[in-house]
Amino acid sequence: MNSMKTDHLHASVTTIARRDFSIVHQDLTIRQTLDEIREQGLGEKIVYFYVVDDDGILRGVLPTHRLLIAALEQRLCDVMIKRIVTIPQGATVLDACEAFVMYKFLAFPIVFIWRGLGLESIAMGAAVL
Repeated sequence: MNSMKTDHLHASVTTIARRDFSIVHQDLTIRQTLDEIREQGLGEKIVYFYVVDDDGILRGVLPTHRLLIAALEQRLCDVMIKRIVTIPQGATVLDACEAFVMYKFLAFPIVFIWRGLGLESIAMGAAVL
């Protein structure tokens, strides 16, 4: 393979990150989440919903399938996947490809951490297959 074909594999994973992913709060019920989705709409390609706490910290991942089959009064924190696999902000496209092969997921949250003035804030993007 020539370097022209493989150069993009060494680019930052942020070059392929989607920005239209859905974030929901862990204390919401399935009913509240569905209502919120209907109000706010969705991105073009939603596979997972990313579940956060009061501080906006990623606490779990909710596959669309689980959202659709769970009882309406169940809380997200009770049905989400708590063992999270993320891609760090410094990863390359090749790293992301390896994660897709290894874990067989359709998307991964990319976690960005900024440190400044003694504060740490976290934002996300999503690498989607």
